[in-house]
Amino acid sequence: MTPEQRLDRLESVVKLMIKAGLRARKQSRDQDAKINILIHSQMETSDQISRMGARTEEVLAGLAAKQTKTEEALASLTAKQAKTDDALRAYLNSLRRARNGKH
Repeated sequence: MTPEQRLDRLESVVKLMIKAGLRARKQSRDQDAKINILIHSQMETSDQISRMGARTEEVLAGLAAKQTKTEEALASLTAKQAKTDDALRAYLNSLRRARNGKH
């Protein structure tokens, strides 16, 4: 192999190495860009989940307060129903006594 052939061969090897290096750098840049997109997407998703979690807590607190009011109202209605039952029972008993007295 002549020195000129050797030099040509070395030049072609160097060109191949340069092309391979450029390809690798381009792939690396593309991967970096994709990784950055994924990171930003994950950050946005985390923020949305945090906001939704805070809103869910607010809604649950409101529901708990309404549940307490409902329980209080039911307790009041139960007491009033018991009084109504007693009054109705007393009224019906008075009607029975009145009939018994007339007959």
